[in-house]
This record gives sequence, structure tokens and C-alpha cells, in this order.
Amino acid sequence: MSRRIPMPAALDALGPSAIRASWLALALMASPCVASAADKLVLQLHRGAQFEFAGYYAALWQGFYREVGLEVEIKPGTPPGVPPIDPVREIAEGRAQFGTGTVQLLIRAAQGQSLVLLAPIFQQSDARVYYRADGDFSSPGGLLSGRIGWLPPSNVLDIELRTALYAEAIDPDKLRSLSIEPGQALADLASHRVDAAVGSTWELPWQAQERGIALKSFNPAGYRVEYYGDSLFTLQRLAKTDPAMVRRFREASVKGWAYALLHPDEIAARVLAELPVQVAVSDPAAFTRYQTEVARKLARYPQVPLGHSNPERWGRIQQSLIEIGEITRPADLDAFLYNPDAAARNRSDGQAAIGAAAVAVVLLAGAGFLWRRGQRRSAASAQAAAGDRKPPGGAVAPIASVSADLRHNLTAIGPYARTCMRMFRNRMSPQPRVARLVATVSDALERVKMRRVSLWSHLARLRVAVAAVPSHLASVTRRSAVSSGAGVPGPRSTDLNATLTTFERSIRRGVPDAVRCRFSLLPEPWLCYTDADAVAATTLDLVAAAVADMPAGGDLIIGTRQYAIDAAGAAELAGSAPGDYVRLTVKDNGPGLSAERLDQIFDPAITVRPAVAAADELARRLGGFARVESAEGIGTAVHLYFRRAIPTDVSAQQPPEGDGPAKAAAA
Repeated sequence: MSRRIPMPAALDALGPSAIRASWLALALMASPCVASAADKLVLQLHRGAQFEFAGYYAALWQGFYREVGLEVEIKPGTPPGVPPIDPVREIAEGRAQFGTGTVQLLIRAAQGQSLVLLAPIFQQSDARVYYRADGDFSSPGGLLSGRIGWLPPSNVLDIELRTALYAEAIDPDKLRSLSIEPGQALADLASHRVDAAVGSTWELPWQAQERGIALKSFNPAGYRVEYYGDSLFTLQRLAKTDPAMVRRFREASVKGWAYALLHPDEIAARVLAELPVQVAVSDPAAFTRYQTEVARKLARYPQVPLGHSNPERWGRIQQSLIEIGEITRPADLDAFLYNPDAAARNRSDGQAAIGAAAVAVVLLAGAGFLWRRGQRRSAASAQAAAGDRKPPGGAVAPIASVSADLRHNLTAIGPYARTCMRMFRNRMSPQPRVARLVATVSDALERVKMRRVSLWSHLARLRVAVAAVPSHLASVTRRSAVSSGAGVPGPRSTDLNATLTTFERSIRRGVPDAVRCRFSLLPEPWLCYTDADAVAATTLDLVAAAVADMPAGGDLIIGTRQYAIDAAGAAELAGSAPGDYVRLTVKDNGPGLSAERLDQIFDPAITVRPAVAAADELARRLGGFARVESAEGIGTAVHLYFRRAIPTDVSAQQPPEGDGPAKAAAA
């Protein structure tokens, strides 16, 4: 049988020591970040220690982990060419709490492992396809004519190449493939065993330079959704059981990366001094400085916030992995992707709960104090009555008087207690009525928006067109200056990047805030035969059409690339001819086109995008051709190919070594 403990007895247990303990607990709760001892954690890297992981070492060396009460040990992975350490296994088996990885983390999550991706540090991956400078394998299609070095199927570099091939409708089985081991790509290229191989930009270009091997490269991201690079992760179990610690570790790590990228020389010198170089290079200092530039380009910081993660982009990455058969079912992206905003809200709710608990402790301590005072006064009265004499001071406090005094004090405390509890209850309440109201308004706005898609399309086109008026006026002025009215100027040798750059601001100003616009321009592309004014007008029309197809927002990419098309490639590309080309692309992630609409895209009479039909006509008039790729649910890419302008002194216009990183960030 349960036994009730009278309230006076319970309060009687609250002696002075209990009161002091209550105030101590209140002080500790008011300072939740103070820890009596630092949490000891292990971060397992997926590759050998180098500037690729400089941000974590910077967080350690600058005391950022220590500032948030964490004691961190960083365990490096193995160098290139050595069987790697699996950070996922290290964490799952309890030897580490955090790790780094690549897109393979998404694959492991889709396979059923409960991972949380905390922060993508690099907005693009390090995978590139390298080939000797005396060859021409500058596109996935070009690989059909050479011997391709293939890494083991589970290697992330191999996965990225396969997704690019799939995007270009190239069957990997049609390639002449040779198996190569990780870390041996350069040796196999130098010995002519293979003509092209996928490798990492962290080491391979520098090693090739030191050995005097001239290489070129292309980025697989130019042909498919752009993958993220190195990312920080942990287990879902840890993120749920200790969210505050996970948040502190993430924030300190991101802070370390910001420091490393803003002070690259300082951190590079310390990396060189304290971490053994695990890559075979003859000049470690110069190699480390080279890697600082690689890190800056891959992170795209400060243009993109460190740790920024786009769920829609992850969804497209996952779809590409499904298409090549790397995963058979999708991962739960809501569980896989860490949400810093939700973590901040949880922290606020936790602080509210701590505040409510603090109020309770104060009230309890106050009640205990009052009761203890009453007990002392009661004991004094009893002693006086037993001895038939008055206590010092001559006052006798009957028990009834003490009880009345206690009730009076508790009554005085009551309103303050109710006010405090009401305040914290309001902070902690989800306020379901407000939430339902917001949801109702949101649904109504969505219905209105869907009914106004046509109007939005017209407004989007108008907005881009208005923003481009200064560019059009400048174009008319240039035409008037160079023409006597005898017709449209013919194709001239043109720097396509310079043409796009002149009206980049107009495009960005005209694109709605909901659309993320990115320019991905190949550094120093070949000159090409085109009409700069006509290309400017056509690009603006293509942008307006793409924006109109994304009324709810999305991603818009405007980019340039260059290609060498041989006879076999020309046979597969309708309207093309063998030769060198510079390509202009306008790509969106709107709803995409059905197969029927894609077949009709170049027919001016029935096309759903008249701007594309006009762009096709322009490209053909200038000696090039157009191509459109589209898939429902993924988006549409319009490619315009313009012939390379061969200068008189061919040696003075050699093709660049490869595609540089994009100039602007992928959202």
C-alpha cells in the first residue's frame, strides 16, 4: 500500500543544505554551456591528414572546440593508394563520434544506416576526368574513342563518372575500360596504359606538374547534378540523445573552417609543420599552398555559407544515384540532413524548459525557507510554554499565528509564481491554433498561385526583359555604330564569357528572389564564331522562359564549356559537324518536358518554348547547332554550340588545361 507523506513533512526535509543545493542547481541551469569536464570526442577523417581537413585542425588549434567544452581528437585516414579507413564503421562501433565523408554517406543512408549529414564543407566534389594534353577527351562522349581507367565500383570518383555518362546517354559498357587501382591513375596515364582516368583535384594535377606530365581535365559536374564534396556527419542516435553537444561540435567545426579559409597561409604553415605529408610530392610546402587554393574553390566561401545544404539538390543527387543503380531505394532525406534552424529552435525550447525548472526550484526553495522559519518559531513557542517563561524579546508566537504567517507569505508568492509559469508555458507552447491558421493561409496562397501560373509566367518574362533594357539599348547603340543598315552583322570571333559577363547583372536583377541564379563559366574558353548582340538577346529570352517554368522558385544555371566533336560524336548529335565548339547552356530545375513536347521543342509553330526554337535558328545561322535535354521532374537544359574561332597563330591559342570551378555558388 502506498503511503502519503504530509506536505509539512516534505517541506520539513528542505533544510538549509537543501536550499543551498537548490540555488546551486538554479545557477547551473542558468549557465547550460558550462561543463565541469570537457566531453571527449573523436573525429575520424576519411583520408590522410592534409589541407583538405584544415578547418577541423584549425578548430582544434585555435581552441574553438575547447571554448564550447569539447575535448577533440582528430584521427586521420590513410593516404592515397592505401586501403581506406571506414569512418561510418568507426562511429558505429564506438571508436569515434564524428566523421567525414563524401556522397557515399547518402548511399550508406539509403542502404539503411542511420546517419546525419551535419555540414557539407565543400559545395562541389574533387572528382575530375584527366587525360594527356596530346589527346582530346574533353567530354563524356569523347571517352568513347579512348581507353578509360576505371576505379573499383565502390569508389566515389567512379560513381561520379558513371552519373555523368548516364546523363549524356552513354552506355559505360561501350567504353574500352581498364581497371586501375586508387592512386595509380597518374602512372597509368604517363605509361599510356590508359588515355583518360578519373582522379582527385586535391593531388593529381600537382603530382603531374612535378613529374612534367601535361594533363587536361573536365568536370563531370558539367553533365549532371553537381555533387557536394567532403562533409561532416554523425549517427542519428547521437544527434537525438545529445543534440546540444552535436550542435556545439558542428558550430565549432564550421568556425574552424572559416578561420582556415580566411587565414590559409597561417594554417598551411601549421599543417606542414605538425602533420606528416602523406602524398608523394617533392615540394611539400608548395603542395600545401596549392591545396589551400583547391579548398577555397571547392568551398566557394564566402559566397556560400559554410555548411550550407540544399535538400532539393540532395534530392537530385539521390535520383541520379538511383538512375545508375547505385542505390535501389531513396533515403529519408528529412532524417539524413541536419537542420541548423530546427536545432536552434530546439535550443530555445530547451532554454524555456530550463527557465520553467528554475522557477520551480526558486518557489520550492522559498517555500522551504518559509517553512523552516515557521518551524523555528514554533519550536521557540513550545519551549517557552513548557518552561512557563517567555523567549528573549518577550514575544510568544502561537502555532496558529505561525501558520497564518506562512499562509500569508505563500499567498504573496503565488501571483508571481503564476505569472512566471504562464510566461514560460506560453514560450513552450506550440500554439496549435496559430499553426493551423498559418497552414490555412499557406494553402490558400498556394491555390491562388497555382491558378495564376500563366500570369506569373508573363510577369517573369517581363521582369527579366525590363531588367535587360540597358543591355538591349547598348546593343542597339553598338549595331548602329558598326552598321550602315545593310543587315544583321555576321559571326565574329567572340569571347563568350565576356559577352555573358556584360549583362550578368541585368539577369540577376531580373530573376525573382525565389530563383537561385548561378553562373558557371569555364575559365579562358576558346574564342568562337558568334554574334555577341544576338547571343545576349537570345540568352535573356532563354532565361525568361526558364524562370517562367519555375513559379515556385528553383535553380538557374548559365554556363560555358568547350568540346571537340569527332565524326562518331557528330553522327549522334543531330545538326552537328566534326570540329571544336564552345557551348552556352541555360539550365533550370523546373518540371521538365514530356517526351512529346521535347520532340516538338524546335518547331516554332507548336513548341512550348518559342525562345528555344529561336535559339536553335540563331545557332544554325552562325554555323553551330542546338541541343535540349529535359526530363520530367528534373528540369531542362538548353545547349547552344558555336564553332571555335581558330586564330592565325594556332600556338598562341592553345586550349586551356581543363574546366575551372564555377564562379558562383550552387545553392
